[in-house]
Amino acid sequence: MFGRTPAKARDMEQQIRTRQVTKEYVCRVEGEFPSEPISCKEPIEVVSYKIGVCKVSPKGKECLTEFTRLNYNGRSSVVVCRPQTGRMHQIRVHLQYLGFPIINDPLYNHTVFGPGKGKGGTIEKTDEQLIQDLIAIHNAENWLGMDGDVELSMFKPKEAGECRNTVDREVRGVM
Repeated sequence: MFGRTPAKARDMEQQIRTRQVTKEYVCRVEGEFPSEPISCKEPIEVVSYKIGVCKVSPKGKECLTEFTRLNYNGRSSVVVCRPQTGRMHQIRVHLQYLGFPIINDPLYNHTVFGPGKGKGGTIEKTDEQLIQDLIAIHNAENWLGMDGDVELSMFKPKEAGECRNTVDREVRGVM
């Protein structure tokens, strides 16, 4: 949002500061989100500001997010998210906790949090181990050029006669 005049910009800034503006986000999540509205009041703790990761924890700060399902297509749901507070990664962490991580979320929809991907706040490792594992994954993906998508990795084993990239096709005389 932008104010066309400095006075309008100040007015909008004041409305945001005094919470007169409500925020709504729409996202696609894994699975069949409940049809009835859900309020998640789980406190969120920052595990590491440096790498930007949070989790639900009794030691965290109070927060509230309201969720309403718009649609379910048999595999995933479209959900409206209304954060009532402004914690870091609040929507993403609450959806992970509820067991409905955002489809394309590379952080909170990852098995680094354990086989349940952090559902119910279950993370089967210490904060230090979680941070180390996240850094190791990030470094490996950057070094290997995978960008989190093993299917696109140039290091994936090739099928017999299969070409992976333009250079490979040119070397083999396919182009």
